[in-house]
Amino acid sequence: MPGIIIWGCGNGLIQPTMFHAANSLPGKDLSVGSAILTTARQLGLALGVAILLALLDGHESLAAFRRAWIYIVGTASLAALIGTRLRTATPASQ
Repeated sequence: MPGIIIWGCGNGLIQPTMFHAANSLPGKDLSVGSAILTTARQLGLALGVAILLALLDGHESLAAFRRAWIYIVGTASLAALIGTRLRTATPASQ
């Protein structure tokens, strides 16, 4: 249960930012931005589950889950580090 709560909090923090970024596109590109966002979310979910199952390798031992958890924490930390280093250009005032 605590893992689900943490996952829910993480989604609650990241999704508004992603939807705001998609919403900041010009009107003519809004549907494309929304489609890209949805595709990226679905692809990330599918790849995440596939990688997790590959790491578990059919084992339901505590060691297998620890290895998978370390991978998840490592990739999330790497994504956060990359996200803090990215710089985006701010649009000019209209």
